[in-house]
Amino acid sequence: MKGEAVLERLMGRVAYKVVAVVAFSLLVALAAKVRIPLPWTPVPITLQVLPVLLSGALMGPGLGAASMGLYLLLGLLGLPVFAEGGSGPAYFLGATGGYLLGFVAGSSIVPWVRDLVRPLIRSRPAGTMAGCIAGIVVIYALGCLWLWWWHLGRGEAVGLLGVLAEGALPFIGVDMLKAMVVVGLDSVAVWAMGRGERAGF
Repeated sequence: MKGEAVLERLMGRVAYKVVAVVAFSLLVALAAKVRIPLPWTPVPITLQVLPVLLSGALMGPGLGAASMGLYLLLGLLGLPVFAEGGSGPAYFLGATGGYLLGFVAGSSIVPWVRDLVRPLIRSRPAGTMAGCIAGIVVIYALGCLWLWWWHLGRGEAVGLLGVLAEGALPFIGVDMLKAMVVVGLDSVAVWAMGRGERAGF
């Protein structure tokens, strides 16, 4: 019976991880539907950064990256999970392909930075905020690099300031708000888990 109980517990953990990974990949797909185009850039405002950062904050680097990898796989297989209902390999060659790759790296770096700075600042919310900022920077970096390459492929010479004006600067304010929401949700999750453990769940 002891072996069966251990197996049951392990299977429960595996099921939880699978459900969490699938859920966050679907959340990012849903967030892609909220799209606000800007007239001076091919990069729209979406809600995607919020679940991307939250996946890493709540699930850790491995599962967070796995959920984003699943999201990209669904899009590659032809499901309309990207912004504007886009899908397929050709979508990655568009102006926003770098941001999609940045989602994987951005999700995984949130908990990594949080764990790195937490002994110094001794605050999980502050550590989570630092991780979110690092994740946003990584997403911007990959997104802007790809955007520059996309312009180059079209024969358009765009400098560093031009790429930043299109791919990063317009989104800083709204993405910082998303980061604050992630910090709040992470704090609520930690509080709820603490109550559950004290109640014996």
